[in-house]
Amino acid sequence: MTHAERRARIVEIARAEKGAGRVEEYWKDVLGPSWVGPHPQHWCGAFALWCLHQAGIAHDVRWVVGKGFLYHLHTKDPWRAQAGDIVYFDKPYQHHAIFADRIGATIDTIDGNQPGVTERLRHLTGGIAVFDITPLLPAETPTDPCPPPEEGPNA
Repeated sequence: MTHAERRARIVEIARAEKGAGRVEEYWKDVLGPSWVGPHPQHWCGAFALWCLHQAGIAHDVRWVVGKGFLYHLHTKDPWRAQAGDIVYFDKPYQHHAIFADRIGATIDTIDGNQPGVTERLRHLTGGIAVFDITPLLPAETPTDPCPPPEEGPNA
């Protein structure tokens, strides 16, 4: 699977979750089996990381309470965001979302949190950081298999 296909898959998974949201399932996946106790109230970051896990990436990355999961990723220019990257807003509150697309100076995000999973258009303004998921993507595999070697006396 190519990186572009994997990124498109993240967005597809996020869009398929639009609606009420399965908060317990998101937290159970991203906190890991050793988590004991109630999960944090806000679940936007858990949703974003769950989408990555469902797309087959970042399985070794877990949510760290009080720290999140983006601390080891680098930011990139929001104008250069790609499908599947994680958008982080620090105002008016801290919030994570899946970057789906950019239309001019507007970004399309898929957000998990109260009241549920929604898709939103937002203007690119200050207070937005985009975290590049490229380091989490596995090596690309070709979508079309290579042709078999030719057989014959000169092969």
